[in-house]
Amino acid sequence: MYYVFGGVKLNSTFFPYQQVSISPELQKTLLNSDVRSASSFTGIKTAAPMAKINTPALASILNITGMVGAVLSAFEVYEIAHDEDGIASGSVHRKWSMTEAVAQVESISTSKGHAEIAVAVHAVEDGTNAVWVLTEGVALPTMTRVTDVWYQGPLYVGTTLYNLEQITITPGAEVKKRHSNGSVGPTFVGLKEPVPVIAVSAEDGELAALAGAFGDVVGPVTIFFRKGDEGDGLRVANATETHISLVVPSVFMTPDGKDGEPRGEIAQNVTMDVRDDGTNAIWTLDTTAAIVAPT
Repeated sequence: MYYVFGGVKLNSTFFPYQQVSISPELQKTLLNSDVRSASSFTGIKTAAPMAKINTPALASILNITGMVGAVLSAFEVYEIAHDEDGIASGSVHRKWSMTEAVAQVESISTSKGHAEIAVAVHAVEDGTNAVWVLTEGVALPTMTRVTDVWYQGPLYVGTTLYNLEQITITPGAEVKKRHSNGSVGPTFVGLKEPVPVIAVSAEDGELAALAGAFGDVVGPVTIFFRKGDEGDGLRVANATETHISLVVPSVFMTPDGKDGEPRGEIAQNVTMDVRDDGTNAIWTLDTTAAIVAPT
């Protein structure tokens, strides 16, 4: 028998995923009291279990986490048992679970393919339940198919449209963990204030020209993620309020370095450091947006 990863659940909802990894993040206690070659006491000093998932379910995840992260009431990852005939029947599968966790958005990225959001999930010891639980002999979970996919949409600076090839948004919230009272798992997991960065790759050079030689403060920046149409593989109409928009009032946009070769295109990449303008929220997220040019 062998196992493959199956369902991934945040709170009460299963999500499709492209990649998943789990780790107990153990620090061991290994003590040797004399000249014996092996440890005479073995145990666990601390554990800070975490999981990482990459998923195309952009809107559904953002509705839970926002752009930075959120506390989860439950997190589960299943291992699906397989035998000679394929998926094994009966309650023979495995489940890893956290009873309390903090989800941290690590990045949102797109290219000419679909968008993906990367989320790290950090377990928290709630004082009652084990921080990380493996349950053997569970029933097959609900399988989740990919039904919602988003692609790169337009980017505006002010009311001007700029062409881009790829974008990566890194919220930049550092995770803080504390162990107290001799607990095995962390009794506190928190997200520090984010330091967001937006990396944009373009080809036509207009956006890089806006950044100039040493950068400039510009805004507002409006970024759209365009929902894909599952039926014909194209895109949902712009006027349909099923797209995702992110409005950033102010950024410090600087040009990246460049290199190339004869006859080769020069990548026109810029970095946008999100600014606090002292008045507005650093960004506004809308997961039910129509794609319209800002006015």
